Amino acid sequence: MKKNILEEHVKDELIQRVERLTESSPAVWGTMNATEMMHHLKQSLVIIMGAKPSDKTSTLKQKIFKQFMLHVIPKYPQGAKAPHSIDMKKSNIQTNSFESEKEGLHEKLKLFIMQQNIHAVHPYFGILNRKEWGIFTWMHLDHHLRQFGI
Repeated sequence: MKKNILEEHVKDELIQRVERLTESSPAVWGTMNATEMMHHLKQSLVIIMGAKPSDKTSTLKQKIFKQFMLHVIPKYPQGAKAPHSIDMKKSNIQTNSFESEKEGLHEKLKLFIMQQNIHAVHPYFGILNRKEWGIFTWMHLDHHLRQFGI
């Protein structure tokens, strides 16, 4: 069973890992620095929580891909492409200070966990329920913390 950030002990484990990150933590792969990575994670949570109800439906391809990613593969793969809106390099997004981004990520994680209704439609997986968003969010944070060896 995949970890789910909606579970208290899983959230606490991830927060402890975030706390080990420093402004000078080197990336093992990828192009983001630690501050950019935290901003990227924070913005992905903002987008998820800010989505309005939609009448979109998932395609068969999205449903299959969702099942594969959330329930079969053990971890989010290196080199996975981010949507343009949260791609730190392609969008030339400006970040705040390291400490401000870290604090913002903690704040958004707390808000995300309290969300009872999540209406976002994932660009690659389609419709996700709250539990699936919890699994995806854990996978996403885990992926980027592993990117920095944490």
